[in-house]
Amino acid sequence: MTQAPAGAVLSAQTVPIPTFSSALAFRDPLVNGVASLPNLDSSLLPWLSVTVCKVTGSACTTLSTLTGAAGQITLDKDGVTYVTSWAAGKSGVTPGNTVRISVSVGTLLVSSYTLGIEKNDRTAGNALVAINPSRTLPIKVQIQKNPVIRAYFLKAAGQTATQIAQAIRTEFGVAADVTGQILKNLNFTSEDTAAALKTVFTLTDAQNADVLFRVDYTGTQTARALNTVYGLSDLANATLLKAVGYGVTAVSTALQSVYALGDAANAAVLKTVGFVATDIASAMKVVYSLADLATGTILKGLGFGADAIAGAMKVVYALTGAATGAVLNALSFGANAITGALSSVYSLGGQAIGGILQGLNFGADAITGALSQVLSLNADVIGGILKGVGFGADAIAGAFKTVLGLSAGAVTTILNGLSFGATVIAQTLKDVFFLPADAVAALLKGVGIDITGITTALKTVFNLGADAVGGILKGLGFGLNLITGALSSLFSLSNDALTGILKGLGYGAGQIATALQTVLSLTSDVTGGLLKAAGFGAEAIAGALSTAYGLAGDAVATLLKGLGFSAGDIAAALKSALGLGADVVGSLLKALGFSAQDIANALKDLFSLSSDALEALLGGLGFAADVISDIICFFFC
Repeated sequence: MTQAPAGAVLSAQTVPIPTFSSALAFRDPLVNGVASLPNLDSSLLPWLSVTVCKVTGSACTTLSTLTGAAGQITLDKDGVTYVTSWAAGKSGVTPGNTVRISVSVGTLLVSSYTLGIEKNDRTAGNALVAINPSRTLPIKVQIQKNPVIRAYFLKAAGQTATQIAQAIRTEFGVAADVTGQILKNLNFTSEDTAAALKTVFTLTDAQNADVLFRVDYTGTQTARALNTVYGLSDLANATLLKAVGYGVTAVSTALQSVYALGDAANAAVLKTVGFVATDIASAMKVVYSLADLATGTILKGLGFGADAIAGAMKVVYALTGAATGAVLNALSFGANAITGALSSVYSLGGQAIGGILQGLNFGADAITGALSQVLSLNADVIGGILKGVGFGADAIAGAFKTVLGLSAGAVTTILNGLSFGATVIAQTLKDVFFLPADAVAALLKGVGIDITGITTALKTVFNLGADAVGGILKGLGFGLNLITGALSSLFSLSNDALTGILKGLGYGAGQIATALQTVLSLTSDVTGGLLKAAGFGAEAIAGALSTAYGLAGDAVATLLKGLGFSAGDIAAALKSALGLGADVVGSLLKALGFSAQDIANALKDLFSLSSDALEALLGGLGFAADVISDIICFFFC
């Protein structure tokens, strides 16, 4: 037979307990030449058993069980060696089989010995083992006194946990934590173990809690023991459970099981003993199966802020920033608190937070305040965020005016930078700042909006006519050409109406003529007609046409006659506007077909002509002597 190593197996344990497998020694014939062990225990006979089994793979089929209680195990004549015999030959084993001999005290497997059956029928130590039916194998063991073996013996004998603890402490000087582990391995309840430790070692509640934790009693088992043995309240119990190392779920479960606490009361105790929001949320989810909002409600009721609750929602419920924002909103946290939580817990930027807040139906004012006060964003950035999440110019301007205290000018600059059109900006300035048209136009020009945009805004938003718009544009310093183009194109004015408006704005004939020629490409005769229709006289028209179109005297005179002006009007215009002398004016008038009398009437007083000068001028123009004589007599006789 060949020996193979074997040993006892215990349940999982944290506190190391004294070894006990080495406290047992197999004697000859199984093992030869082993010295006798010291401090032997001869009291175990009633609870001692020897089991022989046949090993097949991982299984071991029992062949025989021998017990002291049945008289199958006895003490040898030395009084310290336990002896029994196994009828090997009757067991059916054959060479090549393997058997295991196991020795137990009560339920404790102390040690075992594995043998291989060989053809020479001898053990490895040459002790003869006959395997025929008439032969038996003597089995002899010695067992030292050992606290673990003693505890199992006493448990089998029906002693209580306190009795066992007292016995192994008295006999072996076992420490409290080792005693606790042994008692747990003996399947004593936590209450029995705690009571034993209190009685035998006079442990305080905190000391006892520490031992119970270290020997792997659950939180609920430990709490029940502390409540039963020390009469601890829920808070005192939870304090000790946390102090010795139990996690929040274990503590919460204990409070629910031992004290029948509801979720809110449980959470309150957990907070009092120092668990943070994330811990408490985890307990509420695991122990009470609470949803995110229910847990959030409890956390807020305990005084946790938005940041702490957001952290719990993220860690425990794996919520997104938007989902957490919805929970915080449902808990009546404001935009500032939600913004701070989403920024610190989820590291979200202003745009993302603005979108979440807008989705939660916070208005532009609330969002502006949060982004400014919590994230320290400037108005330009906030404006971009607000527009990006769908707010219009009115809402943005209102928020900037109310929350940030911005002026209309500052708001105009921001709205223009956000690419809102002139008309939209104008409407906003009217609605939010209650500005009149001229003030709005000035602000629009100040941010670089062109005359077309301003004109359209004034027409659309303020329902102004062309004359009123023209006046505002002129007051803003826009040139006549620009004003002419804007009024003409955006109001669909006729040339007559346009010319009249320009005159009404105080522009002179020359300015108007230049604008009509430059902007509308009107011809001189058309422009002349428009000027006359607008009420300008011949002199003004003559000067305007000369300046705008570069016309000479004859062309100007022809246009004026075509416009129906008299010889006197034309003569005065040619003299005043073009600086022509009497003889030139006279020749131009004659060329236009005016009579000698018309010419004389036009020139005499205009040029202060004497009778001789007038006679000479008319003669020079080729009029007949008798005609001239009659005219001279008409004026001077």
